[in-house]
Amino acid sequence: MIEIKELTLLDHTPSYHDDLCYAMRDVWRDVFVSVNSDAKDYPAIDSAGVILQDNTGDKNNLFIYPNTEIASNYKRPFLMKDYQGQAVVLGNATLCTKIHAVIGFDNADVLYDAVKDDLGCVVCLPRLLEHHFNALITHFGTLNKPLAVYAPLTDKQRLESLKTAVNGVLYLTIADLQTALANDSLDDVCEQSDKVELSRIQWQTPTPFARANRNNPYPIDAFGNLADVVNILAYYAQVPPSMAGQSVLGVLSTIGQAKVNAPFSHDHKPTSLYLLTEAPSGAGKTSVQKLAYKAIFDHDRKIYQKFSDCMTEWEMMTQTLKGKELAEYKMDNPKPVNKQMMLDDATIEPILDKMVIDECDNVAWVTSEASKFFNGYTMQSSTSGNAMGHLTNLYDGGYVNRVRSQRAKDATWKTSAYDVRLTIDMSGQGAVIQPAFSDKLMSEQGFMARFLLSAEKSYIGYRDWSSDERLSANPYDDAILKGFWARCDYLLNDMANYPADHIPFADVEPNRDRKNRFNMPFASDAMRHLAKFQQHIENSMADGQALAGYQAFASRMAENASRIATLLAYFDGKEQLTTEYLDGAFKLVQYSINEQIHYQDDNEISDAEILLNWLVKKCREKKTDRLGYSWVQSNIKPDRLNKREVLQMLTESLAYSHHIKLGFMGNTKSREIIINPLVLQGKTGKTGK
Repeated sequence: MIEIKELTLLDHTPSYHDDLCYAMRDVWRDVFVSVNSDAKDYPAIDSAGVILQDNTGDKNNLFIYPNTEIASNYKRPFLMKDYQGQAVVLGNATLCTKIHAVIGFDNADVLYDAVKDDLGCVVCLPRLLEHHFNALITHFGTLNKPLAVYAPLTDKQRLESLKTAVNGVLYLTIADLQTALANDSLDDVCEQSDKVELSRIQWQTPTPFARANRNNPYPIDAFGNLADVVNILAYYAQVPPSMAGQSVLGVLSTIGQAKVNAPFSHDHKPTSLYLLTEAPSGAGKTSVQKLAYKAIFDHDRKIYQKFSDCMTEWEMMTQTLKGKELAEYKMDNPKPVNKQMMLDDATIEPILDKMVIDECDNVAWVTSEASKFFNGYTMQSSTSGNAMGHLTNLYDGGYVNRVRSQRAKDATWKTSAYDVRLTIDMSGQGAVIQPAFSDKLMSEQGFMARFLLSAEKSYIGYRDWSSDERLSANPYDDAILKGFWARCDYLLNDMANYPADHIPFADVEPNRDRKNRFNMPFASDAMRHLAKFQQHIENSMADGQALAGYQAFASRMAENASRIATLLAYFDGKEQLTTEYLDGAFKLVQYSINEQIHYQDDNEISDAEILLNWLVKKCREKKTDRLGYSWVQSNIKPDRLNKREVLQMLTESLAYSHHIKLGFMGNTKSREIIINPLVLQGKTGKTGK
């Protein structure tokens, strides 16, 4: 049993330990107590103790100084409980403006005298517990207050682990603080010290190397009210959620690109999306598109039927009429134009013709035959640059130019189309898509970087075709899908055909573009919300950061997010773009860039793992968690990994997968590689199975 009482005022300093001399001072009186312990292992009768408290202010431990003048007492000071980061505290750690940490009561006493007027707080340990000092710093560093740590230069190596444990500054002094502060102010002492910046690293669990376990779940919740539609489409088509989500985004883009523009900074952008899904043949992409696009296909079928009827009548009349009557008829009745918006032809020419000649302002290119595009005429070396130029122009600003020889049989004076829109929803096999991401021309033109990618493993081999549940599951009777199709049908039709109270944008003269698309405005704080996301992505593209090697893809994340958010808001009938829709869109573009980053071939993944294994081995040999970047480049084996471009790509890949961090040594410009503690401990980060 331990009995603790207030330490009575003594006429003299107890002789059994030097620390107790501070018990006589007013500022220390509250932390010293009188102790009587009859514990079998640690008896301490008529002894003293100093109170230790944690970072919440809870006084939950005691360092006991047994009275050595009593023969039965334990002979050495001891802790009442196991140590868990507590400290002797002068001041108030939770209310202070800054925390100052030091070893030794002599140093703490003069340090507190220097900082108390600024509401500073001192946390310290007696010298007998200095081996716990790093744990104290780590514990109190979680308070997220300014932190200053003071220690002699001789302790530099012992405090090395603090560099990445907390945020603060370590001041390494030549003399101890008691001596230094006898002649100089604290500011002068700090100025004369060696200063080490402490920066806590927030480690995440490393992502395994195998693509099957790359931890990139599809954010279905990002769709808000349409999340149920994504889920039910995935169920009926027996496809991964990402494949269903891509189709829903394609539907929203096909409809919305004709109706609304997305706010971006002080401008507006098209809401058209370019979507690319990797899927093996027979994985279900066509099936899910058939269900998702049903309302659009039905609408397009009606357009074609109307065109066919008009064309039949027009041809009959032009074949019947002669002379002046024929001329007057053609003047009053131009040749009908097929205004269907859906195309599955895998070349660029029909798209350009439809926009320039047929004056179709909004076209959707939906196909599960990506091979016909990437390996077809459009992307042949002689024509690919021109084709990608058209496609990037359509994505960015909706302008195309189509010039034919005026001597050609199909010559026309129509050469350009402005404010036109194109949605691409394309899927194909990995063998077709993978080379596209490594193609130099496509990379330099930024064509592939405009796509939102999904490459989730298909369900082939695990689908159910014969159960009673599956046999009775009729998607065309499903209430969720019927509601989705009804809403799509409503939005597809010309708003002028509906009563005024059904127009989703009720402004008398809303802000519109030249093709009558609504320029959706930002709601309160939404513009700033998007700008903060854009800034976060910008910072992530800096040298050594997670997205430094993926700038072409990352630089379009914010704009794609605005497009997606606007489409979701438009589908819900909103008149302004709110932060709620942006938050969902942020998740979807983050998913896409995760897919793009992980889209590497097996050799690149293998090299990344070889590099990581070598780094771990060297860190263990040197008993450290970091290595100089230039040293690694000079010593890494095999030699193929020491090439600047290769090492940069691999280290950025490992940083993105949370195996390492890339930083700088102290205040220098020398880079270093820091290994995730979980990897060093061998707990995770190996190839997934």
